[in-house]
Amino acid sequence: MLEYIAERKLANGKTARVARIVPPEADGLRGLYCVSPEWNLYYNRAMSPGHSEYIEDRLFIAEIDGAPLARLWYAWSKRTFHGNYGNIYTNPAHRQQGLLNFLLDCFKPDFDASPAQMLCCSASGYRIPVYEKYGFKVLHGNREHDAMGILKPELGSFDEYTARLYADKSVAKVRAGNPGDQFDCDKCLVYTREMWGAPVIKASIFAGDDIGSFQTVINRVLAGHGTCSVAENAGGSILGYASALYNGSGTAAFVTLCKHPSMNVDEAGKLVSDAVASYRGSFDRPLFAAIFSGDAFCMELFTGMGGQVKARLSAPEVSLIEL
Repeated sequence: MLEYIAERKLANGKTARVARIVPPEADGLRGLYCVSPEWNLYYNRAMSPGHSEYIEDRLFIAEIDGAPLARLWYAWSKRTFHGNYGNIYTNPAHRQQGLLNFLLDCFKPDFDASPAQMLCCSASGYRIPVYEKYGFKVLHGNREHDAMGILKPELGSFDEYTARLYADKSVAKVRAGNPGDQFDCDKCLVYTREMWGAPVIKASIFAGDDIGSFQTVINRVLAGHGTCSVAENAGGSILGYASALYNGSGTAAFVTLCKHPSMNVDEAGKLVSDAVASYRGSFDRPLFAAIFSGDAFCMELFTGMGGQVKARLSAPEVSLIEL
């Protein structure tokens, strides 16, 4: 049964009410699957057994006359209490009626009472000042489009908090990645001042199959298409991740790497080697790294692991290294 937590008369005179849903207790999307394919996969796994071992989700659905018309979601890692906020959606026919503010009015006390310590999101346009009214801060000074974050007061600012998280920049542990690492990799890490807007060293899958986030990586790992590993410092903060995932045709697999700028070749090598070893323990497809021209770091990394250049491609210029 849905839990209705608030009711309000809107600008159009209609009465809306908000349901608060804690997956997997109920599928509250009910016609609101207006999300990207990767987020569609996320919502489906949020409703599946095992997801709640790693992540706690909160979903708020605004309804009028029983029809779901707007959505707001947030979630956090049960290990670090770092999370993500977003997937805001309002049915186009019911926009400009106050549904977003109604959802935010329900979200804010829920977040304040939750164990979550920090939520991050990306925002642009009119949503930036709207989110600021509820405690979010622009993280890097761009009033048009930027990362935003909301933190519990005792943590200080985002820069202060992440400076403490990443004060130790040495890799203390490499382990298999899991769904609970998504927000630490895709928000906490890449939203830091050192990472935001800077080119990320990545041995990329090419030919139209770009792996641009840990969310994509873990979705494919959970689908049985490869393996991934993460590197932690002594405090448990994730400094980077690597994956070995086979391509859409299933004929070969490729390595990806995303890391904090402080990680050196030896540390990155341990991270990639862990993902590669796990891959070879379960899959027999050939494994490659596609290194873009001028990427001296990845060239040193993968040739140092014994990789051999098998081909050089143009437009863009890529060296294909077999591992």
